[in-house]
Amino acid sequence: MTERKLTPKEAIYVDGRLAGMTQIASAAAAGVKSPRQMATQMEKRPQVQAEIVRRLAKGAEEVDFSRKEAHDMLMQAYTNADTAAEQIQAVREMIKLHGIAEPVKVEHKHVHGGHIQLERMELPELLKAADMEHLTLDGEFEVVRESKQIEHKDDDGPQVHD
Repeated sequence: MTERKLTPKEAIYVDGRLAGMTQIASAAAAGVKSPRQMATQMEKRPQVQAEIVRRLAKGAEEVDFSRKEAHDMLMQAYTNADTAAEQIQAVREMIKLHGIAEPVKVEHKHVHGGHIQLERMELPELLKAADMEHLTLDGEFEVVRESKQIEHKDDDGPQVHD
C-alpha cells in the first residue's frame, strides 16, 4: 500500500512544525479554518508524522550528526559543568534525547453525579472514586457538623430543621 502525498495544507503544516512552530501556529499558517481544533488532528495523521520523521532523519544525515554524537556532547557538558544545576540540565537533556522519561498517561473516569451523591457515599466508595484506595485512614472520627435541611416558606422566611 502506498502512502498518499501530503496535501498543500499538510505540507505547510509540516514546514511550520519543523521550523519550531507550535501545532496551533502551524495549523493557522496552513490556513485551516479552526486551528485550535484541527492542530492535534493534523499532527496525528500518519502521512504527516511520516513526513516529519523522514525530514528529520534526512536533516540529521545531511548534518552528519547522530544521537551518539549528541550524547557525547551532553556527557562532555556534564563533565565540564561548574554547578549542580548545569549537571542536572545536561542529565535532563540526555533523558529527553534517549526517551527515557516518557510521560505517564493516566486515564481517570469521571462520572458527574453532583455533591449530594458524594455526600451519601461511604468512605471506601469516596476513596475508590478519588483513586485513593491505597490510602489508609486510622483513628477515631466524629461528625463535627450535621447537615441541616432548609425549608423555604413564603410567610415566615426560611426554616432550619435538624
